[in-house]
Amino acid sequence: MLHRIGGPVDYVYFPSSGLVSIVVMMESGRTADTSIVGREGMVCSAIVFDVHLAMDQATVEVAGDAMRIRTRAFRAAYKASEALRSVVNRYNALMLAEARQSIACSALHNVEQRLCRWLAEAQDRTDFDRLPVTHEFLARMLGVQRTTISVVYPQLIDAGIVLHGRGHMKILDPNRLRARARVCCRILRERSELMFPEWVRSPVSAE
Repeated sequence: MLHRIGGPVDYVYFPSSGLVSIVVMMESGRTADTSIVGREGMVCSAIVFDVHLAMDQATVEVAGDAMRIRTRAFRAAYKASEALRSVVNRYNALMLAEARQSIACSALHNVEQRLCRWLAEAQDRTDFDRLPVTHEFLARMLGVQRTTISVVYPQLIDAGIVLHGRGHMKILDPNRLRARARVCCRILRERSELMFPEWVRSPVSAE
């Protein structure tokens, strides 16, 4: 756990591998994923808005490495460097756009499409085709019941898109995975390219 809702934000994190989920928690204790951060991003970047307490929860979901800097030092660097301000401001705008897209996806797309979007994003941000995820974990990320994942997930296996393993899954066909995610993957990629044209890179694919 990198930070909890309502808790202090002591560091800004820069993952170089692995995966961090940003989630919101309801009074019932149920959680839902709003975005995920991998080697392309940073965790706790909103502290430049003079936000001193966490408005969400950040949890390491796939183990990896990261660098970190104390928030006070990061704010000082942000104020002193125009180049850093440009990157952080664009990244925060991208995170806001991704959160809005996630809301639209949850409202308009079925669970299979949302699951495919999450898996595709996780692969893009880690470059892993093998992800240590379980039905319970995926249900928590999507804010659905575990039984729902148990119904949808086998359909992807039967279609030859993913391969199930004990405590993990392997993505066999990234292109078909993204196709089943409908337009969300394409929209998120286009927004990333718009915000960071200097960092454009192709997602992992079989092409």
